[in-house]
Amino acid sequence: MKKLIILSLVLCFSFQVESQVSNGSEINNYKYVVVPLKFSFLKGENTYRLNTLTKYLFKQNNFSAFYDKEKLPEDLFKDRCLAIYSDVEDVKGGFKKTKLQVTFTDCYGNLIFTSDVGSSGENKHEVAHQEALRDAFSTFAIKTYKYSPRITDVAVEKETVKTLDKKPKKEIVETIEGLVNTPDSQAFYAQKIDNGYQLVDADPKIVMILLATSAADVYLVKDKNAIVYKENDKWIYSENLQTSIKKEEIRIKF
Repeated sequence: MKKLIILSLVLCFSFQVESQVSNGSEINNYKYVVVPLKFSFLKGENTYRLNTLTKYLFKQNNFSAFYDKEKLPEDLFKDRCLAIYSDVEDVKGGFKKTKLQVTFTDCYGNLIFTSDVGSSGENKHEVAHQEALRDAFSTFAIKTYKYSPRITDVAVEKETVKTLDKKPKKEIVETIEGLVNTPDSQAFYAQKIDNGYQLVDADPKIVMILLATSAADVYLVKDKNAIVYKENDKWIYSENLQTSIKKEEIRIKF
């Protein structure tokens, strides 16, 4: 009896976890979708015109889609978490069949959603890959996509609009604890690491770790809902505090 109860709990838990990944409704919380110009399982950019087709299929279903290397909208450039990041993966198995799957991750690399596997039995590689991709797209309900921002995103957007509309006579500088960096204070020194930089002070003590993104001069801050980006030759630390955004100019020496 105990084994039966434990098995039921495990199955229930597994179903809940699977639902979190398979339920595509969370996609509606993202304003944009970013498509890479190169999928890791293929050589070269836009092989078989698969990346072009991916972006096209998103646009056909009301998504605001952008390639990872093109100029991004200003709000997305400043807050990478407004977008969901798509990828296409090759699924092994199946005799003489091409199988592809569409995956989505958030700005921190967390898996948000995975489509069913699309397949094609065509012999020509380009035709087979495009057909399998279209099949994968048809297996999940992206046709019902409609951007529905989360409460925190609405607050951020209102704060951004307020900042753009109002030009205060005197700039108000909000101090972020541990990141006060007035002209009299020392700069942070950038040390190259895998996939980014670590910023250290004069002690030296690691202050934060910057993770590289596909956009030039834009970094994610590890373990923070924040980014560091370059604006008018100045480095800006911008953190999403759910109800507002705090910004701070910081000095970085590379």
